[in-house]
Amino acid sequence: SHALIAAAIRSGRFSFASLHLHLFDPGRLPLAEEALAKGLGVMAISPADKGGRLFDP
Repeated sequence: SHALIAAAIRSGRFSFASLHLHLFDPGRLPLAEEALAKGLGVMAISPADKGGRLFDP
């Protein structure tokens, strides 16, 4: 959920965020912007390409 992601970003316990970012759900873009503003790396995972299954490219 957006609230859970925001809480994780604000916790200060992470150095990066992996987010599903795409045109059909622009609601996560502010979360990516917040993470970047706090100095976190942001990895945009494509939901259209294996749903982010990085272990099976």
